[in-house]
Amino acid sequence: MASTTLFSFRLSLNPLHHQQTTRPKSLLSSPRTNPRLVSSINNHLALTRVTYPLLQSHSAPKRRFHVYSDGESSESLVSDATYQEEFSWSSVILPFLFPALGGLLFGYDIGATSGATISLQSPELSGISWFKLSAIQLGLVVSGSLYGALLGSLVAFAIADFLGRKKQLITAALLYLFGGVITAYAPELGVLLAERLLYGLGIGLAMHGAPLYIAETCPSQIRGTLVSLKELFIVLGILLGYFVGSFLIE
Repeated sequence: MASTTLFSFRLSLNPLHHQQTTRPKSLLSSPRTNPRLVSSINNHLALTRVTYPLLQSHSAPKRRFHVYSDGESSESLVSDATYQEEFSWSSVILPFLFPALGGLLFGYDIGATSGATISLQSPELSGISWFKLSAIQLGLVVSGSLYGALLGSLVAFAIADFLGRKKQLITAALLYLFGGVITAYAPELGVLLAERLLYGLGIGLAMHGAPLYIAETCPSQIRGTLVSLKELFIVLGILLGYFVGSFLIE
């Protein structure tokens, strides 16, 4: 039997369900065995053995497993290739653009109110008799959307998971629409302040849902880029508001 069976392997399973293979032990220990053959086999096994560390937690002991190659050259049996998600830009534009417009409108509100403050203090320039606000009233009008955004963020924290990202953004769009239209036709200061709060509610919902929606729908390779671009839309909205304000005032 010793002349026909050269090696024996001993297999054991560790608690991490990885198969651990011990190094083959040569049974060629007979006095009649050629020493050169034993040395050649042992050197070949030492050269073709590849050792890989296991992923481990802080509580688990350090364990290793061995992979043996049966050819003359040692090759890794673990692939280094990583999975790349395939996507097309046409399928990314709309899922990104719709939430990003919420940031654009937020920035536009910041920039446009800067020019509107001049008209709110001048009935002659605006053509509206009650547009002669004091400094305190003007401050409430300008900051009204920010108070609404604060309230909208608190509301979004409570109902975001119930509504879902899509319905949350649709609700924010409706608040933007009604708040903007009614603000433009407000008959008095009280209605103007109420609609500024309503517009701010849309800001709070949009700024909460937009980055989450983009992160959940866009491919992983460009997810961080698109979420950052949403912040760029806020700055572009501020710039657009300044341009519109300067054009209307002149």
